[in-house]
Parts: sequence; C-alpha cells; structure tokens
Amino acid sequence: NAWTNNALWILSRNGRWAAMRVPLGDFHPDNIHWQHDGTLLIAGEVGNASKILSCGPQKICGTPSMLVVFKPVQDSTATPWFIPPTTHFGAASTAIRYHGKCWLSSFLGDRMIEAPVILTGNNTGTTR
Repeated sequence: NAWTNNALWILSRNGRWAAMRVPLGDFHPDNIHWQHDGTLLIAGEVGNASKILSCGPQKICGTPSMLVVFKPVQDSTATPWFIPPTTHFGAASTAIRYHGKCWLSSFLGDRMIEAPVILTGNNTGTTR
C-alpha cells in the first residue's frame, strides 16, 4: 500500500510486467489481507495524514476508517465502505473476514470492531 499516496501498488514478483498503481480513493490504505477467494481486503484511515499521525499519544484515534475489496483478476474495486469512529474505536489499519463478517483493528487501542458490512465470495465490483 502507498499510505501517503492513497493507492495500492501491484508489483511483479518475476519482473515480467511493469508495476501498476491502483488509486483507491480518498483514504490512506494501511494493510492488506489476501482472502481465500483471491480478493484483497484493504483497511485504512480517512483524513489528513498529519492529523492521523498526531493520534499517537492517544489511546483511541477519532479518525474515520475505510474498507475496500479489490479484485486483482478483474482489476476492479467494490464500493468502499466508510466506517465512522466510535468512542472506543477509530483509524482502522487492518481488516479480516471471519464467517462472512469483517473485523477491523486499529494502530491504536486494544479493541476490534465488527464492520457494518457483510462480505461474501460474490461481492459485486465496480470496474475502474
């Protein structure tokens, strides 16, 4: 992920094709989780980079989060899901799928939240 660039970079492991930049929208993609169906689950923070980085001394960052599913084979992304902060959670940095539900964790705090989205193997994607 290109956190400061709001993008995903796809690199060739064998050097047979050029690197490709995939713009992900108005959020800072933090971590990627490769799912069993071949899609990438990407979580990140929404907002000004300096403000997000200044959350460090706090226990909870009041920054909204974004969740995106990217389908590398189709070169498409599903509709991004905006996740507002709560009193106990903000600034998602990772996401995992477990039994069709999505769980987010943050770079701050000791909590995870269940995202208000249901992920299935046949999510429809919007082609870029």
